Amino acid sequence: MTQQSLSARQSRWLDKLSDFDFKIEYVRGPTNTVADTLSRRSDYVPGSLTALTLATLEAQGAATLSKAQLLALPMFSGPHPETLCAAARAVAARRGRPAAAPLSDAQRAACIDEATKSHLAYPDRPDPDRNGVIRMPSQQCAAFNAKGTACKRRTLRGHHCRDHMRLLQRLAIAKSTIAGAGEGLFLAKGAKPIRRNERIVVYSGDWVELLPDSDDGGSYFLEINRRLGVDAARTNCALG
Repeated sequence: MTQQSLSARQSRWLDKLSDFDFKIEYVRGPTNTVADTLSRRSDYVPGSLTALTLATLEAQGAATLSKAQLLALPMFSGPHPETLCAAARAVAARRGRPAAAPLSDAQRAACIDEATKSHLAYPDRPDPDRNGVIRMPSQQCAAFNAKGTACKRRTLRGHHCRDHMRLLQRLAIAKSTIAGAGEGLFLAKGAKPIRRNERIVVYSGDWVELLPDSDDGGSYFLEINRRLGVDAARTNCALG
């Protein structure tokens, strides 16, 4: 276990499991049907006996039940074909959701360019919110996992998910300690310290042509010179 600090619950489980000699082995969900079934709360499955029992209790509104009423509840009565079929259909529908298609090489390159290179603002770019943020749609993380497979997580910031942002860029986004500053860019917990003069991240965004004596700008505006600026208000541009 590489986690530096444990919660009280994790400490209790660690003490309990230390008495056993075992090996943790990852099993993919589609092949681990038994554990997958046990991990699902039956009262969340529409038409299950537990869900029907809870609905019956709520409908009766009684604090105490007689033995006859208790035995009549769906959980304690024999299974009915209609309830079993309803539960099976619900589980099948949930498992039948198509997996997200992996990014193609062109899509991955476009996501990386969008976060690391500046360009002119697109005409269909969303309007900024009251804080000046231009919230772009989420996109799939452009990084690869240790096994060489594409990361399936989605991100609203840059081109990496939170974990790959920490591992590859050594950065994290968190609430700023400066009053009224919103979120800030921090060194990720446990990451290697940043050396002096080391480039952290490129400041990218939308190029903005400055007019003479103009007051263009905002919270994420960086003036390059008197004629050109970079507006990094888009959530999918670089973290800088």
